[in-house]
Amino acid sequence: MLDVIAMPGQWDQSTCLDAAERLLMAGAVLPATTALALVDSIVERTEKWMQDSGRYLLCRILALCPFVDDPSAGIAKMRDVLGKRRLWAYELRQIVTALGESRSDAAIDLLYELASDATTFEQCEHNFINALAALDTPHARELLLGFVDPDIRGIALTRHPHREDVLVARLVELAQRRPEVAARLRNLCERDLPELNRHVLSKVMGWLGTPDALAANLNLIDDARPSPVPQGIWDQLKSAFVERRPYGQSPNTFTQHARASNELRVRLFRMAIGDEKRRKSAFMLLGQIEEWRLEHGRPTGEPRHPDLASGQSWPPEES
Repeated sequence: MLDVIAMPGQWDQSTCLDAAERLLMAGAVLPATTALALVDSIVERTEKWMQDSGRYLLCRILALCPFVDDPSAGIAKMRDVLGKRRLWAYELRQIVTALGESRSDAAIDLLYELASDATTFEQCEHNFINALAALDTPHARELLLGFVDPDIRGIALTRHPHREDVLVARLVELAQRRPEVAARLRNLCERDLPELNRHVLSKVMGWLGTPDALAANLNLIDDARPSPVPQGIWDQLKSAFVERRPYGQSPNTFTQHARASNELRVRLFRMAIGDEKRRKSAFMLLGQIEEWRLEHGRPTGEPRHPDLASGQSWPPEES
């Protein structure tokens, strides 16, 4: 069977590729020599005319290369072919996903090369993000963190991601698996970050939802910024002070009820009276909380004054 796959007839590449894919899915070991011989046959077929059928076969066989018995050789062949045959950016999605699922250390360099092209990254954005997360090597984790850490030389964000939820979810999962990453993200909250990094980081900290993450998230507030309060903090506050309770049989219907979060109110109050960098925003957020209280009532156990022991008046005076 392997000998037949390695020596396809002039128009037998599709049949041989089907057989190789089925063998791999069944758990068989696919020798690199067999797969690479099939790659050469398909490349030769597309030498003169790069028709849709040829492009389709080329994408499929390249996506198989990281899973041969010698992944490094397979990935090297992918790089060589991609240098000779131009594929449209959207056609690389399957290949990017395969590189991530390969779990091979050799995959990260090719992933980075492909992602460095702005058009390719834009067309395959969530595929790259998921591939880096699936690869989960030290270098892959660094590149994933590079979306929020400007000190990491990697794939810089130039605009809001199309699939921001995917990026946030993968960073949250990484922080949940690795305490050192969670600590690194908390430290980033204390720095003056570029606006896009700050926006994504605020979402990540809000999704993490631990007390330490939520407290660190407030450090991203900055009165001098165009957006003093990042969206992730708004989402965090709404969730902390307004509870959504399921209603009826539909999972998409709910009622809103007041929820107490006294420690968070204390932190915002202390910002409003003593933090020059965040005073105005904290005052505004305290006002928003009071608006929610007018709409949904004040929960049991929430004092009118956030921090009576401070000796400061309530509401605080806006300076």
